[in-house]
Amino acid sequence: LQALAASPGFADHPLTSLEAITTAGAACSESSMTPFLERGITVRQSYGLTEAGPSNFVNADGRADEMTATDRASIGTAFFHTDYRIVDPERLTPVAVDTPGELQLRSPHDFDGYLDDPAATAARWTPDGWIRSGDLAREDAAGRVFIVGRMDNVIVSGGENIAAEEG
Repeated sequence: LQALAASPGFADHPLTSLEAITTAGAACSESSMTPFLERGITVRQSYGLTEAGPSNFVNADGRADEMTATDRASIGTAFFHTDYRIVDPERLTPVAVDTPGELQLRSPHDFDGYLDDPAATAARWTPDGWIRSGDLAREDAAGRVFIVGRMDNVIVSGGENIAAEEG
């Protein structure tokens, strides 16, 4: 989105045939969305974990003029075929609403494992059959999920785990 908005012809190019944009991958910043939102184009986030997907969540609610920045920051809710939980990554116990934890997934189309890498495969699965995403997420009281960082970017400070992205 940043590259498109920075291109020389962006401001003058008609975007009338573009109704919406769905992003995936890393969380999309509000500043990356703004040039499109200003032109009335809805930007939604989605999420997929290859090992459990490829698509698991989508933020499909609302139009650009109806969504707040908080709404747009969410990856939305899970697809009907995806079970998820957000847990303390060490104890595998659910975390409270608005508390970051590891996003773990389970679906009918989970992967069987990494080719010729049983150690990596075993590390990806929890003992009770969930796939560890390695992503830190939180769920708000409305049931919307937000990606807040990666477990490999966690800083431990005073016994509290903090996503580097939150710092």
